[in-house]
Amino acid sequence: MALEVAVFCIAEIFHKHASKDGDKDTLSKQEVKQLLEEEMPNIKVLYTILDADKDTKVDFIEFSAFLMKLGMQMNKVLALGQQSA
Repeated sequence: MALEVAVFCIAEIFHKHASKDGDKDTLSKQEVKQLLEEEMPNIKVLYTILDADKDTKVDFIEFSAFLMKLGMQMNKVLALGQQSA
């Protein structure tokens, strides 16, 4: 159940920030900046990494791909920590 709730929360956060400029299906550059500052203050991300197709907008697929890559990196960090313990 916790994973299901986490996935729902991710979609909810995306749409909360995407709807600020009237287009609820994509994040503008400003919306991405605000989302990252508010929701991920400890993670520094280049906008160009998120905007995979270079259309100056980030859709939910691009956002999800970024979160997957971030999760993979966090998994590596956790695995390294477990190996050294």
